[in-house]
Amino acid sequence: MRGVTVATRPRPEFDPLGVRLGAFRLDAAAETGIGYDDNLFGTEQNRRGDTFIGTTLTAGLRSQWTTHALGLTARVDDTRYLQRSALNWRDWSIEASGRYDIDSVTALDMRVTHRRGHLSVQSLDVQQAGITTPVEFDEDIVRLGATTQFNRLTLSGYGQGRWVRFDGSDEGSLTADYDAYGGGITAAYLLSPGRSATLAVRAEDIRARGGFANDINSLTYEVLGGFSYDFDGVYQAAVGVGYARRDFDNNSRRALSGIGIDARLTYAPSQLTTLSFTVRRGIDDSVRAGGQSFLRTFASARMDYEVQRNIIAGLEISYDRREYREPSQRATDLIGVLSVQWLLNRNLAVIASYQHVMRFGATAGIQEYDQNVVQVRLRVSL
Repeated sequence: MRGVTVATRPRPEFDPLGVRLGAFRLDAAAETGIGYDDNLFGTEQNRRGDTFIGTTLTAGLRSQWTTHALGLTARVDDTRYLQRSALNWRDWSIEASGRYDIDSVTALDMRVTHRRGHLSVQSLDVQQAGITTPVEFDEDIVRLGATTQFNRLTLSGYGQGRWVRFDGSDEGSLTADYDAYGGGITAAYLLSPGRSATLAVRAEDIRARGGFANDINSLTYEVLGGFSYDFDGVYQAAVGVGYARRDFDNNSRRALSGIGIDARLTYAPSQLTTLSFTVRRGIDDSVRAGGQSFLRTFASARMDYEVQRNIIAGLEISYDRREYREPSQRATDLIGVLSVQWLLNRNLAVIASYQHVMRFGATAGIQEYDQNVVQVRLRVSL
């Protein structure tokens, strides 16, 4: 079927059945295992390693209606180090979503999310801030969207608010808490079945709370034009190229601008192999004091291969380039991940992974390093 990949293909003999609760379906899973990180702090010298226990819990309740939809999902990720407990972290999130179908081509949707997350000590911004423990934060997101169609023209838009709060931001080494309000609209004109010309416009206004407001307050916008194309189901591509710019309220700070890119390509040469490629370039935020924004270029290539019906191997290589202007700094992370998933039955699976990280091309005092992380997990699903 079009759009079905190795990772998303149904496997009736191995897919969890879930639990039927009237017109809803409950899916849940618990995953735990052991791993080892040979460079906990992402340093070139004085490397420190440790063994860790990782646990993930997920649950989702979704409606099975033919029209409209409701859903509630929750997730907890927890990592405990055996020797360095100061590096322990626990992320969690809960999200409620809904969709109201007005007719066959028009729908309204809403999503409300609360997330407790962290920035790792290997993060470039955390390192430059001189912090050696995970930086925790809370993020609340409310997003409203709509989609409709006028003959060949499909329009979709959204508006959202984000409220971000950092732990320890009053120490002066991190940026202030901030609120962000944004929205966007995408137009797709159908040229022929499976082939559309697209135009996307997005904007976000950031308002800081407390210190650094004069440096952080800004307006960011992005305009991308391109196409969405289905090459007979074997190739599928969506490409947008344009311009991104951030203007600061502080007139002494120059605007940050550059080429914007959002491109995705999926290639399925057979039912056993899927190749996917992603390229994104735009303006991102730094948590360092003073609100340094930066241009970020991210590219990834991934291959999923079905060794057997119940054994799926994956290989992903990512390129992550950051370009700061104030101060002028550059750094590139190259990340490789090799994983194997062994589905024992509907309820049990074993996942093994190896990750290698290499930071290079760093300037102005940014440390270059390499890191290896291995992990084996057991997943139990309903």
